[in-house]
Amino acid sequence: MSLTEKRPDYPVAYALAAAASEGLGERKKAQAYLEKSVAVDPHYINAYLGLARQAMADGQVKAATDHLKAALENNPNNEQLLLMMAQLEEQQGHKQAAMDLVSRAKEQNPQALVPRLLLAN
Repeated sequence: MSLTEKRPDYPVAYALAAAASEGLGERKKAQAYLEKSVAVDPHYINAYLGLARQAMADGQVKAATDHLKAALENNPNNEQLLLMMAQLEEQQGHKQAAMDLVSRAKEQNPQALVPRLLLAN
């Protein structure tokens, strides 16, 4: 019996299954596991990050943005989500939007190194 069968209410189980599937080159299966993880717990950030990373790797900027926006709705102050969204904005040439997101990440955690370094440059 798999972990997802033993704990169908545990989003980490689906994220682990997604990582295993990704490692085996089964991207569609990995995506399905990540989507299930989000369905089980809309506050589970790692599933959104995985979906966004997959979309970015496939050049699907809108899909990546949509995943991050959905995650930010449930976790509006998460530094990792804010920085990944900033990266997407930067890639699209939206420099001010990217910097605003980095500033927001720094406000959430003034001691965080990455936002401070990005703002210093």
